[in-house]
Amino acid sequence: MGWEFLVRLIKIKHLLISTALRTGSLLGRHSSLAHDGSFFQIKRRFFLLLTLTMLLSAIACIYTFSFEDTIFPQTWLHNVLNQTRFDKGNMFSDVRSVKNPLAPLPNQQVQPRGTTPQTTDIPIYHHVAHPRNYHFIMDEPDKCKENPFLVFMVPVAPHQVDARNAIRSTWGNESTVQGKTILTLFLVGLTERQKTQEDVKEESRQHRDLIQSNFMDSYFNLTIKTMVIMDWLATRCPQANYSMKVDSDMFINVNNLITLLLRPDTPRENYITGMLMWNRPVVRNKDSKWYVSEELYPEPTYPTYLLGMGYVFSNDLPARLVEVSKVTKPFNIEDAYIGACLKHLGVSPSSPPDPSQFRAYLGQYVREDFLHVITTILGSPQRLRDIWTDITKPVGGRALGVSSPAPQDQTFASSTINSKLFERHFRCIQPQQLSMVTFKGFYRSSLAHDGSFFQIKRRFFLLLPLTILLSAIACIYTFSFEDTIFPQTWLHNVLNQTSFDKGNRFSDVRSVKNPLAPLPNQQVQPRGTTPQTTDIPIYHHVAHPRNYHFIMDEPDKCKENPFLVFMVPVAPHQVDARNAIRSTWGNESTVQGKTILTLFLVGLTERQKTQEDVKEESRQHRDLIQSNFIDSYFNLTIKTMVIMDWLATRCPQANYSMKVDSDMFINVNNLITLLLRPDTPRENYITGNMQWERPVVRDIDSKWYVSEELYPESTYPPYPVGMGYVFSNDLPAKLVEVSKVTKPFNIEDAYIGACLKHLGVSLSSPPDPFLFRDFFEDYVREDFLWVITTILDSPQQLIEIWTDVKQP
Repeated sequence: MGWEFLVRLIKIKHLLISTALRTGSLLGRHSSLAHDGSFFQIKRRFFLLLTLTMLLSAIACIYTFSFEDTIFPQTWLHNVLNQTRFDKGNMFSDVRSVKNPLAPLPNQQVQPRGTTPQTTDIPIYHHVAHPRNYHFIMDEPDKCKENPFLVFMVPVAPHQVDARNAIRSTWGNESTVQGKTILTLFLVGLTERQKTQEDVKEESRQHRDLIQSNFMDSYFNLTIKTMVIMDWLATRCPQANYSMKVDSDMFINVNNLITLLLRPDTPRENYITGMLMWNRPVVRNKDSKWYVSEELYPEPTYPTYLLGMGYVFSNDLPARLVEVSKVTKPFNIEDAYIGACLKHLGVSPSSPPDPSQFRAYLGQYVREDFLHVITTILGSPQRLRDIWTDITKPVGGRALGVSSPAPQDQTFASSTINSKLFERHFRCIQPQQLSMVTFKGFYRSSLAHDGSFFQIKRRFFLLLPLTILLSAIACIYTFSFEDTIFPQTWLHNVLNQTSFDKGNRFSDVRSVKNPLAPLPNQQVQPRGTTPQTTDIPIYHHVAHPRNYHFIMDEPDKCKENPFLVFMVPVAPHQVDARNAIRSTWGNESTVQGKTILTLFLVGLTERQKTQEDVKEESRQHRDLIQSNFIDSYFNLTIKTMVIMDWLATRCPQANYSMKVDSDMFINVNNLITLLLRPDTPRENYITGNMQWERPVVRDIDSKWYVSEELYPESTYPPYPVGMGYVFSNDLPAKLVEVSKVTKPFNIEDAYIGACLKHLGVSLSSPPDPFLFRDFFEDYVREDFLWVITTILDSPQQLIEIWTDVKQP
């Protein structure tokens, strides 16, 4: 990272200096020449200072953005946080203050300390899981006077008003079910937006169901949020029988939950149930949002825990969890942290009588499924309203027991997991701070000059704000798109050969000569033609594969006329994933007399050492294909279309192909059995985990965001989930051709759906939809003998499960 930081700094400095000098030249080209020689006496020192100013600004920006900093208003937040109480004996108090806005955010590793740091600053971010370090700034302490049987506690972000209103109008409106009193409350943390805070206060006055504590509301503070929920239940509502921590994007069948809790075999104490997770590996990949260091949690696997989407527990547990949190080292995976606390307490989570009632998500909308489950994840507040409307009206004598059934019948689509990505804000250092520092330095060094200083003073202060503005723009332009600077060695040579389709409308070129150009997570702007440039293109928003070429290839691999080809898109550095596949399902070359081929496709990497390793791996295994697009999440559409191009041009003789992600288990025998069925089409066939009428995500903070300009419809056409779908091998050539007239966007599987719609090809449902599973709750050998594909956690898990399922 050191050399990347230095290169980044130098390039920014040169860019800023060059821009400022040109601007200064334009500003003073005519008027400055009229000054006497005294101007030139100050000129050298002036530009030396100007360079220093911009350099300091760049350093501050780098320091700021490298930790994804946010600067908060020092108004109501200043006053609220000044009241924060600390447990001085807590080992994990990581304080960040408004007086030090450049302090790192909570995604940094927490360093143990003997005591809470002594500071008079105003704490904003804390890595403290014990809730007594916080207090409630909005509260409803009398809500439990009616002795509720069940309390729903919903952690939600302050700005998510629509989610709260959807819950209030659906399952959160259930106050009495089967004669039992139910209470629903929302817990939020602090927001940096004063307007949002005022809206939250008004909402609280209106509904009296909001609780707010003085921790900063962010993804990395979910452990704090959960423990504050436990503290509220322990101190404000100990008389309740049960509580449920449930996320704001969940569907709840309250009647089914009450039925479960009223069963005679449901414990009244030390009880917690939901979707159980066993032996889940701790993520050590620092690039993952689920990363936990060995220092914070040294064990390789978590103790048994309940998935955080929704778990129900007897109300004796909150007080005990709060107490044990004092001696349980906190980490940022909130549901796993609850598991660690339960382990310390000696409390074992209970499996629900029917595990299928706690579902991660259901497939295509089927009314009976929602009448059966207790909880499942939905995609949006509107979907919750729509589904609730449908299931609360009697159809065939069966409905959810609510007081106001909706009269309108509707048909709905499937839902997927709504990923909670933390919000990212980009700010440079405050302009007034930079201006003050710059002026003081210039003033001290310039007073010794004669009156010529005052002759240039006006022009200088015209140039200074412009300099700061340019510096800020360059800073935001650079870091808000997670820039990476690439070595101009092999990558320079490779990319210099890139060919372009000049008629393509969507070519977004970024060059080594312009390292500050935006990364591909920016919205693609339509253009008439590919830009004319002599720079070396690195990033392209081009879905049509003819804009790229293969720099490593295996053009003769299909000479044996394979029946089935597995194409695995994988990152260049993921050697373990490739080796795991090579030693498991990718090693299956003949099944039921049919020839099978497995190949991996990678894009370019910025690390020369990784590229050299990839070349050596290719020489060894002869199963790697590499194209000259940059390998990144936002280029998955390109990656998929390049796969289709390879199949169309190198392997048209194959019968079927499957695009399958590198973290998947494949039961090859079951797949071949499906493809050999007499009713399986030989042309225009594609199947997998089907999605219908999936809403387009318009939340600009989401990694699945797609603008209306790129895709104007509100829902996607039907498509197979990208984890793994199989298709007849006539389709790749057709998809490549239709991609020329299908506007690309970054959701690769939905883009395939858009291309299929243009082709008039309909997706085929598999004979049994559960053959293509998202994931299994726990390992049961019979499940893996039955499915075709499912997601796994790690290459090691694939190896272990494969070893087991291959045993007689």
